[in-house]
Amino acid sequence: MNFTDDGFTPSDSTTSVYSRNDVALFPEYQAAMFLWKVYPPCILLLGGFGNIATIFVMRRIKDHNSSQHIVLMSLAVSDFFFLNISALFKWLLFLFRVDLYNSHEVVCKLYAWMIYSSTTSSAWLLTCVTVQRTMAVKWPHKVRVMCSTRRTWIAVAAVVLSAFCIQFHWLVGMEFSSTTDGGGACTYVSAEYLQFVLMWNWVDMCLSSLLPSTCLLLCDVMLSLTLFKASSSTSMTVQAISNSSVANNNDNNNGSISNNINKSRRKTASRTTVMILALSCTFLLLTLPVCAYIIWTDIVDVTQNSALYARAQLVKAVTFLLWYTNSAVNFLLYCLTGTKFRREFLSWVSCGAKSTSGVYAGGKKPPA
Repeated sequence: MNFTDDGFTPSDSTTSVYSRNDVALFPEYQAAMFLWKVYPPCILLLGGFGNIATIFVMRRIKDHNSSQHIVLMSLAVSDFFFLNISALFKWLLFLFRVDLYNSHEVVCKLYAWMIYSSTTSSAWLLTCVTVQRTMAVKWPHKVRVMCSTRRTWIAVAAVVLSAFCIQFHWLVGMEFSSTTDGGGACTYVSAEYLQFVLMWNWVDMCLSSLLPSTCLLLCDVMLSLTLFKASSSTSMTVQAISNSSVANNNDNNNGSISNNINKSRRKTASRTTVMILALSCTFLLLTLPVCAYIIWTDIVDVTQNSALYARAQLVKAVTFLLWYTNSAVNFLLYCLTGTKFRREFLSWVSCGAKSTSGVYAGGKKPPA
């Protein structure tokens, strides 16, 4: 396994049958190289702007200290660091042949530690905010106590510190050594540690993707069922009120008001559900392919011939770029599914328009 490929690619060992010159002639390999050169800057621009904008916009919202916004802002920070380490390094390597990873001992050790830690942190921060919203629907009167600001900060700190501690072995497991051409190379400290990494990739796959994905699916099912039952119950109550109003020869004002309240509640619940489902489904769709790639390359020796290796490189490029995309699209999902966030963002970029929280962009009230 060659860590310059983020620890997921089989090594170019002496037993490999493929030829580098032959591989370069395959259209699959050429397509993979094209993707690595063209797509990363798009992700970096979108993710860089989106994650920074998410932090600023959520800071402007009136209840920015709510548990939900605290976790989402922390998620944006984690995604920002992941993109600007992994995707940026890859793009510089493939387009400009600038190998920052093998440039210095400090970079060699921190690169792996930061990537794996931020990936694990992002997955579980997303799980935290989904669990919090599920609790808000099932126990609305207790959620403010159970998910107070203080407890939320403690939970965020626990997730981040746990992720960095779990992935700490990368700091001691990688070493920077000089090469015969006067350069340097980042390698594993021993053959035993390489075997540990081969096993750890499976553990990390479960820890950073499969396990949080399972939690997200369970929460989504619970949330959807709860909201559906609540919506059905409210509809029946409103219908009973409306029928009673008609029977008593009253006008339909009470029924109309109740209907409006019902519609407003259902719309708010629907937006919340859509946002949660969008975040979790996007996470599943964009991270599970790289898990499948890990399993495939651990089971099948893709270096046995040039054609198979070229196809593997294309699959790797697609799955890894999807993985990077997961850390760049949350801002778009917030804008598409969150009315309050979208309005606050438009207020922010308009520089002076009134925000949804009732505070002007300039920080001052308008003249009377």
